[in-house]
Amino acid sequence: PEISIPEFVTLCGIYDTWRKNERDWKGEVLPLQNMIRMEYGTKSELWEEAWSDLINEDKVLLNQFIQQGRAIVRFMDSTCISWVKNYSFEVLVAGKYKAICLLSPQGGSSQFDSVKDDYDIKVVINKQKNNELFNVSLYKESDDILPDFNCGEYVKSIDPLGGGHRSASGMKITLDKFIDILKNKTL
Repeated sequence: PEISIPEFVTLCGIYDTWRKNERDWKGEVLPLQNMIRMEYGTKSELWEEAWSDLINEDKVLLNQFIQQGRAIVRFMDSTCISWVKNYSFEVLVAGKYKAICLLSPQGGSSQFDSVKDDYDIKVVINKQKNNELFNVSLYKESDDILPDFNCGEYVKSIDPLGGGHRSASGMKITLDKFIDILKNKTL
């Protein structure tokens, strides 16, 4: 209790709990996350030295990560704008909610930043590797938007193995179901 929380841990915690209004989301939080992913991926054995420095308040390293991460965020933003423009289409979710569906090689609701205020729900579909199944993820910005719609419950009603929480959820669909979504523009 007598030791203050390191800035690095604070910023990681803000990202982990999606507290977008607590700090500069696009200028600090996302850049740090993206630089960490780019530098270390999921190989925890590579994290040890840098993370020890970051946790011990190496402000130079933290600022370097954030600065380099800003370039990554700018690149990702421009890429996502292009993806949304070229690989998305409107769908109706649950028979009444206006949604945008994006065919994307990655997941995540931040792909929709350029159109987030134009749709109630955001949907990402991508094909699983070595399989005939597709991953489907649903997102809504917060519980303030569509308080009566629960992404996790809705997905569970379609796929008993799917689920999630109120603001984000996922499931798997077959090629036939994917074609049905494309044809009918409904989910």
